[in-house]
Amino acid sequence: MDKHPGTLPGTCPLKVKLIFSEKGVLIGGQVFGGGSVGELCNAISVAIQNGMTVDRLFSMQIGTHPFFTASPIAYPFVSAAIDAAKKL
Repeated sequence: MDKHPGTLPGTCPLKVKLIFSEKGVLIGGQVFGGGSVGELCNAISVAIQNGMTVDRLFSMQIGTHPFFTASPIAYPFVSAAIDAAKKL
């Protein structure tokens, strides 16, 4: 969800797909959802520009706000990295 808690009016589901090289370096991503997709796209872009690995994404610090971003407990960007790490 793009807001927290997910019961807030106007909340939309979010989907994040991350693509990693065989060495675990982030090389691409896709985001689908509500109004906060822009900030997720920006985060993915910065991670790609800095050659971040899946392991570094786990410890990335994320600032959140209930009305504008997903919950810090299950942040979609980090959750997608965790899912990808299981497949690497």
